[in-house]
Amino acid sequence: MRASVRRVATVSALVAVAGWVALPAQAGHKKPTPPATTTTTATTPSTPGGAPTGQVTTVINQSRFDNSLAGWSPVIAPTSWTPAVGHDAPGAAAVKASGIYTAAASPLFAVKPGARYSAEAWSLAGNGGGHDVGVALKFYSANGQIIPGSTQISQPTANNATAWTNTYRAVGFAPGNAASGSVLTLSMDTVTGVTDFFDDVTVSESTGTAAPVVGPLTTSGTSVLDGQGRRVQLHGMQLGGMKNANWTPDTVTTAEIDAAHRWGANLARLPVAENPFVSTDCSYDPNYVSTIDRIVNDVTGRGMVLLLDLHTNAVTKCGVWEQQQKMPDGEAVNFWQAAAARYKDNPLVAFDLYNEPHDVTDAQWRNGGTLTSSGVTYQAAGMQKLYDTVRATGARNLVFASGRGWASVYPATAPLTGTSNLVWAVHAYTCPTLTPANGGTCQAGPAGVEDPSGILNNFANIGLTQPVMVTEFGWPDPTDGDYIANVASYAAAHGWVGWNAFTFQLFTGSQFDLLKDPGVLWDPQASGVSVINGMLGD
Repeated sequence: MRASVRRVATVSALVAVAGWVALPAQAGHKKPTPPATTTTTATTPSTPGGAPTGQVTTVINQSRFDNSLAGWSPVIAPTSWTPAVGHDAPGAAAVKASGIYTAAASPLFAVKPGARYSAEAWSLAGNGGGHDVGVALKFYSANGQIIPGSTQISQPTANNATAWTNTYRAVGFAPGNAASGSVLTLSMDTVTGVTDFFDDVTVSESTGTAAPVVGPLTTSGTSVLDGQGRRVQLHGMQLGGMKNANWTPDTVTTAEIDAAHRWGANLARLPVAENPFVSTDCSYDPNYVSTIDRIVNDVTGRGMVLLLDLHTNAVTKCGVWEQQQKMPDGEAVNFWQAAAARYKDNPLVAFDLYNEPHDVTDAQWRNGGTLTSSGVTYQAAGMQKLYDTVRATGARNLVFASGRGWASVYPATAPLTGTSNLVWAVHAYTCPTLTPANGGTCQAGPAGVEDPSGILNNFANIGLTQPVMVTEFGWPDPTDGDYIANVASYAAAHGWVGWNAFTFQLFTGSQFDLLKDPGVLWDPQASGVSVINGMLGD
């Protein structure tokens, strides 16, 4: 608690001295945990090459400090140039820490309103050992005033005295009235009197959106191919709200989908409920269906894939339909008859049969049977029946089948049969509610709680011959992006179809937030920075 008090006081001082807008304190850096991998390698079909990513990223500013500070200035912390050390060549900025968020600031550089900027640096600890360091981005209006709410601070990085360490990136969108920007190299803990060296500070500018996906989509070997036979990598975020009874027509907005597209997403997963969609159900709501229609059009009209996820359902007539059950009930057959028939002619709509089946055997997963869920005994529909129902409508769209065990276990003894254009879906939450520091119970991988391989390895073997995608995952601390980076790295290393991160929505306060300011600049949390990095392939 003492450190938290010191942090708030020092940030307030920095606001006063440098015109900063204070942001919530970030948690200390935890080193990334490289996910364990299997010794086998997935094969991909011969294609004319992968589909384009769409966004253009350009390095617009670099500070190498070869001969001087090149216009950098101190912010509270004394700053000097030294020829004694350097990252790639002699010469670095030496910053003497005076407490948290003391910094050196770059000269201003021109920015384009609406473009996305990222900044990173290399750091070496001097006297006194290492501590947490990072970078920040600030944006200014044409009259030189800092724009409130636009400052973005990276996740802390622990540097050391023996090797140069690359900081995490700070990522932010230039506001509509932005004319220039600046980078700061930061001390990010309470240590004072320690000299840190910074070098090779890089600013990149990204413009454009995710490239449109060309349908129809088909599977070949372990891959999903687009309408031109190119291998597609699907990267996206999960939208929120439509699975809940308190939905409104604005639960998922056009602006929200546009922001996801500008982040680089070419897929959005939309969780929906069964009962208000089915016209013969007593909970049917035509406004609910028309709202989903609008969301489908917003997503696919941007060339993104819409993954329609049957997420919740009632198991009693006219019952509460926003609950997640062990398995779908018989009404799910009616849902997929209606949904597949409605969207089968849109080649960018894919069907996720049921979210997170759990507490069932492989045979119950495939064939259904008598189950008790939410205190009600009912006849569950199996995943084979749902798959066959979709195909009976004539729909050739991609179908995603989530494994059992909350979508974490491949049903090896009773997989689906007679399938085409099928993608296996896995969900990966080593900490499904809270981090260990906050009292959460976690399922650690071989390298720790931020290693997802203990879960993802359950699909490694099937991923050698069939397409696999991580359709939902996240980490319950928005200030830490390591777990998200590890999942993305695992999927890439195994040649999987891609991933979909949880959650991109119009409110904050969830431990799984990716967004810092929905509806404003749509800037990312540290967790969201890892999502953006993964979409860029780094």
